[in-house]
Amino acid sequence: MSVKANDDFSLTMEFDNGECRVLDCTPFLSDSENTVFAPLCLYENFRRVYLDDEHCVAWDIDPTVDSNIVWSNKIDISPDTCYLDSTPLV
Repeated sequence: MSVKANDDFSLTMEFDNGECRVLDCTPFLSDSENTVFAPLCLYENFRRVYLDDEHCVAWDIDPTVDSNIVWSNKIDISPDTCYLDSTPLV
């Protein structure tokens, strides 16, 4: 339903079941050199997170490029992965 970037490189997400959960993204950012996640190590890029049309958590590598046209411009994480790898917000 929604996603918000936090200062500690985690995401706060609200799911359609009403749960709010937090996903720590540092594990896939910590060793991201030469991976698709490398651009997200800069907080200015990480904070541009959004939900795409498939309800995936997503980032555009180049925000001036339409990722619906240029498929290789988008980094995304499936809703299932986000749910399973996150912890409930209490």
